[in-house]
Amino acid sequence: MNGKPEHHQIGRIGSILCSLFTLLILSASAAMAANVTLRWDPNDHTPEGYRVFARRSDQLYDYSRPDWEGTASSCTISNLEDRTEYYFVVRAYDSSLESADSEEVHYIPPISFDQTQDITAPSWDGATTGIGLTTDTGSGGRVTVEFDTAGDGEEGMDLRFNVYYALSRSWNNADWTSNSVIADAAVTAGSTFAHAVMVSGLTNGALYTFGVRVEDQSGNEDGNTRTLKATPTVRQTSSAYCLMLSAKPDRSTAVYLDDAGVEGNIYVFVEPITDIRRVEFFIDGVLHQTENYAPYDLAGGISNWAKPFNTGNLSNGYHTFSGRITKTNGSRETISADVQVY
Repeated sequence: MNGKPEHHQIGRIGSILCSLFTLLILSASAAMAANVTLRWDPNDHTPEGYRVFARRSDQLYDYSRPDWEGTASSCTISNLEDRTEYYFVVRAYDSSLESADSEEVHYIPPISFDQTQDITAPSWDGATTGIGLTTDTGSGGRVTVEFDTAGDGEEGMDLRFNVYYALSRSWNNADWTSNSVIADAAVTAGSTFAHAVMVSGLTNGALYTFGVRVEDQSGNEDGNTRTLKATPTVRQTSSAYCLMLSAKPDRSTAVYLDDAGVEGNIYVFVEPITDIRRVEFFIDGVLHQTENYAPYDLAGGISNWAKPFNTGNLSNGYHTFSGRITKTNGSRETISADVQVY
């Protein structure tokens, strides 16, 4: 004995090895929390125990409140939030004596993997799978798209409807994401089907293809490939001229072409024929025939005999027939009719 008091010394605590020696991310928990396991070198002098402290990147350590305390040289810190940066240090202690911090390590838990994650797309439960109807508004550059209801076993009716569209000549049916889309479209009540969406900013007289897919909140979208076509137009509601339809070459027993269902050979013409200099006929926005003399027939003809137009050259579904009339005074107006081909 040399008369000096004996002090209990704590050696330098070892640094945490491998930063994150073992990492476990828990799943299927309400909080979707992550856990991290830390290991460190035991102190050269076996202390009474160790304390681990944790902080976020915007916080300071609270040394009065350890996040873990024990005698082992490893521990697990629980309830970490995804994508939040955390820092950790460990201290050894004996009674009231405590070492300085170990080397600091940090970690950002990734998004937790949920074993029960919803990976199933919603399904359509109405009359159609996907799009049900397209209607030219006649007000120029706008088409109304209608579709029915859908449901999801995991997320109920909390769904998004994505309306895809493109010019028909450039529509990509293999990859709908390359077409234009109104994502999570705001829907209104449809006239025929449950929901309706107005697609605007379209080119008048051009043929467009439309489709609708449903997506749940987990990002699962159904893969239906049902599409319909429509051509936006500006209709002259006060026009004195009409597109007429007859089943006979002499144009007898004619009816209005608009909203008609047709197949095979038909005879389409403009009435009346007064004050007209020229009529240009379009089908789905593409010029089909120019008539400079009366009578003004879609496929041409003479005064008492029209030539037939074969609807077999068109795909089944809706098509828009238009007539751009140049009047004798030089003014122009366009009349249109939507026709369903069988």
